[in-house]
Amino acid sequence: MVTVLTFTHAREDLGVDKVIMKRRAGSVGIYPNRYTCVPWGHLEPLLSGEPSVVEVFLQEFDEELFGGPNVETDFHALIQRFGFLRGKLGYLGYTVDLLRPMVHILLTFEPSRGWWDKNRHRMRLNWEYEDEAIVLKDIKEVAEGAQGVYVPATVAVARLAQL
Repeated sequence: MVTVLTFTHAREDLGVDKVIMKRRAGSVGIYPNRYTCVPWGHLEPLLSGEPSVVEVFLQEFDEELFGGPNVETDFHALIQRFGFLRGKLGYLGYTVDLLRPMVHILLTFEPSRGWWDKNRHRMRLNWEYEDEAIVLKDIKEVAEGAQGVYVPATVAVARLAQL
């Protein structure tokens, strides 16, 4: 199984680099009750019929943060819902979860300040997460990775994001 984890930066005026986190629900099968990045999804064929990291990012971003449908059938409708999502999507690397047969592709997303200011108050987490609202965490805190608090791949992406 291959997943896509994205470290989504929160542009706050606090001078501290923060990221959007969520605590996974106790009912999910993988890493229940641990904090992880938003979005996190499986790499699978979506709109184009071929596996696409960008499509997984967009689909999961919409589903997990804005209550979008589980599977979008129209790429343009997905983009329209975001009001022309602006920002920078980058590839950080990958990690292998040795406890589960998973490879995680690690991304970082930095939304533009205008997009973040316009949309951050609309964000609500879906059923996969314990809390309804997003949580902002300091990247350094996540990179330190308190045992049992974060999904291991989330700690890996935080450490890569600091480089």
